[in-house]
Amino acid sequence: MCSFAPPCAGNCLHELPSSLSQLTSLQDLNLAGNRLSSLPSSLSCLSSLAKLSLHGNELRELPNDWAPLSKLKGLFLQGNCLEALPEGLGQLQVGDACVCAALAVCVDATLVPSQAQLT
Repeated sequence: MCSFAPPCAGNCLHELPSSLSQLTSLQDLNLAGNRLSSLPSSLSCLSSLAKLSLHGNELRELPNDWAPLSKLKGLFLQGNCLEALPEGLGQLQVGDACVCAALAVCVDATLVPSQAQLT
């Protein structure tokens, strides 16, 4: 189990390093407050990921393949430029959370735990 997460939040990143996909035991990844406009498909290599914070970026789309991220329980997308969620995101098990206040196709807010409840 990997509790170390690289300090990626608030660094004005425009893209993610390719080496990030090698952290297959990573459980919590905070990429909030950067300038990411897209995510690499290699993000699906992070098969142990339980919480992914992407709020406050410039994301316009998400990768389609979310099936390998079956342990994902928290996905935080507020403050991005998303117009739709990929179909693959719907394959996550019931009880998983998607928080994206500006997106009309988002999960019912009554089912979504706050970020504090997931830590």
